[in-house]
Amino acid sequence: MNSIDNVLESLRDMRSAEKFHKLFECISVVAELLQVTLIKLRTAMRSIYRAAAGGADISVEDYYRINVYYPTIDNIVTDVELRFGPVQKKAATLACLVPGFMKIGTTDDEEWVHVHEAARIAEIAVGDGSTSTTSRS
Repeated sequence: MNSIDNVLESLRDMRSAEKFHKLFECISVVAELLQVTLIKLRTAMRSIYRAAAGGADISVEDYYRINVYYPTIDNIVTDVELRFGPVQKKAATLACLVPGFMKIGTTDDEEWVHVHEAARIAEIAVGDGSTSTTSRS
């Protein structure tokens, strides 16, 4: 699951004005090659149902950074966090207890650490069995 954490860190790092400026420079070059003019969409001066980001006086770059780039990055981060949250990470750890995923006969210490961690999580999820009702007096 370190890969997921790395992706989230990269996405959060991308959410900056500097990163968008570099991206927008590339977009401007491509737009020029394709003879496309980059313009702002109509900006409402007063919005009743949602906050208006920027006004008529902001640049095209700022408009797209505020209204497209940041919300897109935020939505992707939120989606990844929901798909790979703490519960899903625990479930993925438990997958190494499935015989098809086990590396039988391995001497790799890291593999045994994963199996031990999965067993610990399974024990916590199921209970340790100390509350057994088999002996009643």
